[in-house]
Amino acid sequence: MKVGIVTMPLCANYGGTLQNWALQQVLIKLGHEPLTLRFPVDYQGMSSCRYWLKIFPYQVVRFIYHKITDGKCVKPLLIGTWRRNVQGMEEFVKRYISTTDFITDLSMDDVYKNDLEALVVGSDQIWRPIMYDAANYFFFGFAKNHDIIRVAYAPSIALDYWPFSKETTIQLRELVSKFSAVSVREESSVELVRENLHIDAQWVLDPTMLLRKEDYLSLCKELPRNKEPFVFAYILDMTEEKQQMAEKMAKEYGCKILYLTADKVKAEDTIEKWLANFRDAVYVVTDSYHGTVFSLIFKKQFYCFYNDKRGNARMDTLKKISGENNRFINRMIDELNPDIEYESIEKNINRFREDSITFLKKALNESQSSRKK
Repeated sequence: MKVGIVTMPLCANYGGTLQNWALQQVLIKLGHEPLTLRFPVDYQGMSSCRYWLKIFPYQVVRFIYHKITDGKCVKPLLIGTWRRNVQGMEEFVKRYISTTDFITDLSMDDVYKNDLEALVVGSDQIWRPIMYDAANYFFFGFAKNHDIIRVAYAPSIALDYWPFSKETTIQLRELVSKFSAVSVREESSVELVRENLHIDAQWVLDPTMLLRKEDYLSLCKELPRNKEPFVFAYILDMTEEKQQMAEKMAKEYGCKILYLTADKVKAEDTIEKWLANFRDAVYVVTDSYHGTVFSLIFKKQFYCFYNDKRGNARMDTLKKISGENNRFINRMIDELNPDIEYESIEKNINRFREDSITFLKKALNESQSSRKK
């Protein structure tokens, strides 16, 4: 069956891109033909007029704020600069992910044009209304009056509270009632969806966790191993405490620190190189959901800082899956914990993995069978 995937825009985010690749790999293994509907154009910085009308006021405020507060002249992000900096990620998308051309306004015309028989929405923070028309894109509002199989696989709300207004919730309730099956990425979201959308959702793994370490090693196998030991500090929002924690770990292990922050990604910081950093690191310090996911996949010693701005329900879910309560922290700690023993963690992840793949297989196969009757 040809399956269309609707998810976050690709190529500006390591975890966001890899979760899409992983979901495609699983769908292929299940005998389907996946295709990601790639959008929106303006978010990707490909359509300058609409893009700049939307973000120009923010960029001006950003410039003035940094100028006044600390004397740093931070220029507004230029489209040309942005495109150069994410070129390495874009090459990964072109090489490994099956996508449509950029779609300006997603509609059923795109579904019919690509002969799609089913739609899967997921994963990442697509059910968090911070940047998109979630109802139209991620609850398939554009397909409201059409008959097509629709499945939610691991969409994330990321928060421990319901973020939509009462009016929007009523709209979403109608749209989600048309889904064949619904799952969510965070355990807390199961109850949020039940209370607000009046449906039962299954808690499943992020798509990246449906694959194994060997799958990711195949992506970075051409990169030589780093012979010098290092702590990989993958920090989305740098603070003094996070830096001090990385320095503490480096001192403990007598090695250097490799920093990568969200605002310092360059063209050479490819997805393959990012994966190789997890492969080769002796320790990981992160405040990223997917940074933590890949620490678990590569069986690394790690500490994950909670990140209020980006949503902590995500981290609580990983904490429960791993059972490593002391590895999820709000501030720098003085005394380090004993090394993580991965045997029980691996068993737990395997169980979740099996249940999650079964959900996806059943959701698509049963829906397809019922259509043929």
